[in-house]
Amino acid sequence: VVNQNDPEHLDQEETDNDLFDWTSKIRKTYRPLDADIIVVEEIPEREGLLFKHANYLVKHLVTLPSSSPSEDRTVVRRYSDFLWLREILLKRYPFRMIPELPPKRIGSQNADQIFLKKRRIGLSRFINLVMKHPKLNNDDLVLTFLTVRTDLTSWRKQATYDTSNEFTDKKISSDFMKMWKKDFAEQWNHAASCIDTSMELWYRITLLLERHEKRTMQIVHERTFFETLVNSFSEVTPKLYPVQQNSTILGINNSFGIIKKHLETTSDICKQEIEEASGTLSPKFRIFTDILLSLRSLFERYKIM
Repeated sequence: VVNQNDPEHLDQEETDNDLFDWTSKIRKTYRPLDADIIVVEEIPEREGLLFKHANYLVKHLVTLPSSSPSEDRTVVRRYSDFLWLREILLKRYPFRMIPELPPKRIGSQNADQIFLKKRRIGLSRFINLVMKHPKLNNDDLVLTFLTVRTDLTSWRKQATYDTSNEFTDKKISSDFMKMWKKDFAEQWNHAASCIDTSMELWYRITLLLERHEKRTMQIVHERTFFETLVNSFSEVTPKLYPVQQNSTILGINNSFGIIKKHLETTSDICKQEIEEASGTLSPKFRIFTDILLSLRSLFERYKIM
């Protein structure tokens, strides 16, 4: 039986409460599923003499710490600028979840509109996850990336900036050491051991969701075509029956009208489902994919270090 008034028990209870408060506070600051605050748009005009490259218009929808509400909130960035930013973040914050970038392709794939669209969406997810991170969103180079209107390559050549690990010369606080438990290391190892399995399962779930969207879209197309055929058949119905059988023609066309109404209603329901899935559900599933990728990379960096 544990003595509730035992000093050791009271100390442990206080430590547990401190840990709960600490973790709760951190979790409240990390909200990756919140609305995006950065918009990334591809600029149609290409640049480059031999190898053409795409430029992106990056716009922040909120006032950042280093900017004023009246300032223009747009900057032009290249894929290489995003790549530079991620490399900097990895150097500064090796023990934090740094989002992945979409792959860089060269040659004919740079003219592939499907690939370019996916890359733009991937860049948008990357920078928005950075800005939703409670630590990364206040990084001075992240804010520079979003606010400096000059060419970032030229800026990097002239500027001097620190890329050292955030924990260099830092001491672990006594309060944190007091909260730390050996169980945390075991939990870390368990999570690291199952991350690949988790990603594989989540990939299958996401794939099924995408297939469901495509099937639902195909159903909408078929019902629309069905509706067109019903309309066409209604137009030829009078030619199949004598004029004296107007009541028969009217009854047939009324029945076709009921079918048409049903098709319209069910198609609208399917369209709404597709809109919700593609506009809300699928993006959230992909964000979680990015989070799992970031976590796996963190585990891999930890093993190396």
